[in-house]
Amino acid sequence: MSVLSASHEVISQLFLAENTEYCAATGGQAAVDFVKSKSLRKSRGSMNSHKEGDEDSHISADDIQLLKQAVPDMWSKEYIGLYSQYASVGLLYGMSGTLLPFCVYTFDGATNVCANAQNIVFFAWNFKIFFAILTDSFRPFGLRRKPWMIAGWTMVLVLLLILAIFADKMDASTWLATLLVTQCFLMLSDVPADGYSVELGQLETEEQRGQILATGQRVRFSFCIVAGIIQTFLLNGPTTNDSGCDINLENCWSWGLTINQYYGLIFVIVAILTVPIFWLKELDASNIPQHDMKEFVGGLWETLQNQTTFSLLVFVIGISALTNFYNNVNITLQYYVIKLTNFQAGVDTITTYAALVFAIWLFQKYLINRNWRYTQYGSTFFAAILGLIWIFPYYNSGGTMDPWFTIFIDLDTVSLSFPFYLKIVITITHSQNFAQGLSQVLYSMAVIELARPGQEATTYELIVTVGNAAMTVSGVIATQLMTPMRTVGCDDDYGNCSSNTVQVTDETSYRNSHGPIRFTYYTLVLNSISVICCCIFTPFLPASKAECAEWKRQGEEKGVQKSRGYLGLFLAVITTLVSESLLTTIPQFICHSITSSMDLLLPLCF
Repeated sequence: MSVLSASHEVISQLFLAENTEYCAATGGQAAVDFVKSKSLRKSRGSMNSHKEGDEDSHISADDIQLLKQAVPDMWSKEYIGLYSQYASVGLLYGMSGTLLPFCVYTFDGATNVCANAQNIVFFAWNFKIFFAILTDSFRPFGLRRKPWMIAGWTMVLVLLLILAIFADKMDASTWLATLLVTQCFLMLSDVPADGYSVELGQLETEEQRGQILATGQRVRFSFCIVAGIIQTFLLNGPTTNDSGCDINLENCWSWGLTINQYYGLIFVIVAILTVPIFWLKELDASNIPQHDMKEFVGGLWETLQNQTTFSLLVFVIGISALTNFYNNVNITLQYYVIKLTNFQAGVDTITTYAALVFAIWLFQKYLINRNWRYTQYGSTFFAAILGLIWIFPYYNSGGTMDPWFTIFIDLDTVSLSFPFYLKIVITITHSQNFAQGLSQVLYSMAVIELARPGQEATTYELIVTVGNAAMTVSGVIATQLMTPMRTVGCDDDYGNCSSNTVQVTDETSYRNSHGPIRFTYYTLVLNSISVICCCIFTPFLPASKAECAEWKRQGEEKGVQKSRGYLGLFLAVITTLVSESLLTTIPQFICHSITSSMDLLLPLCF
């Protein structure tokens, strides 16, 4: 038996043993500590044999060393497929930047369809928990991860090839439907990869635990940067911009990829990146019993009743819904008053993701074994400070109403240039901004401690799904606050704007309609809510790996509580349902302009 398989079996046995203390061992160093004090009473190849009934027997020093050496080299041929999988996900996720220009300029889509293009395409991301239950419950060919990942990417490549050939012959609805299905198959690959990252994380020592998962996220966001570079330098041609755009260096260029060529390029890159998945090595799962759906749901229900799970749900909902809001007035200033070009928008995308990648590296290098709460406080307060710096461009203090200055301080959103005849402010945002990205890494560390063998993907995606839903609620809250605070932008060329709006046709009208002071109040309110709620909800996050394990141990000693499970389930379901209802009740939503080619989405509209 290999070192990796033996160690994985040790950890699995600790979880699955009938001993009432098994729940205190959560993998990694916790498993090592538990092994030191308990007899496994089983011979494992190179491990020492223990006489059954010998209460004083214990795992030898060699066995402890075996566990510590169990973490594989993730950059080796057998395991690099996990990181290449995250690279592909990042590339396809970073494609979100092209949705609005393609919808408006290439497909001449209806206003309400294009405004909600991202919500449509990434709809499947809000249901990752269901993909997780599916992939954790069934094992094609006896494998838990690899078949799902290969199947998902095979279908993604098929759909990208279809887009590379036929995209210019589609209408907006058919194009969006194709991208939606592409993201569904992407989830079929991404979810088991997340579960595998958690599974590998449980093999890491206490000092290193979480490095594999955090590196995967860093790779993912790094390839979002690659997607931004492609958009910036290869999609600024005449076929992917407004037909009236001036051809010069600062605006539109005379050359650039067509939409078919763009998807062809993405197809080639993804095909290359996903090759290593075919020789990805899985951990031996023979020691993890395959449960039927009733047993699986029962195990998940026990996890929901745990104190640590409940605390994580409260933290994720509070932090994701009520902190680090997407500041819509900054988008108004950048794209209506300052008027960023597509090239500058692409640079904005690159710098935003680059900052997030750097932040995750900083966390891995210096903060992963320090107090996680301080990291959460620091990232939220840093984002709030950058939000306050925006007040200077509102008033153009020191000439700061400058595109490059706003790009420098803009870490929370990535937005796209859009035609000014749209009478609404359209904000295309990442599902994770600078601070929210770090928040996900933080609660992912806790999931490593929490997940049971066989339920790694489900436990992880339960938290992630709720977090994604809560971030949708956050965006809606920020948008709804614009009306009472009179910050909604109006770009009517004839000045037919209500006194309750800010006219953004040019800088003069922006100033005359009290834009600077209104934008300032709006920003102060959002930042105040964010900081206060960060202080309220961050204590629900375990401060460290050790505290997470301690919370879990204390929860097990006190026993599971059905009331806690019901409350946690209620919070998760309500947050998800609220986010989806908000998406599908937006006035003049896509339902009213859907074509027959998108009949599959009609049930989601009612």
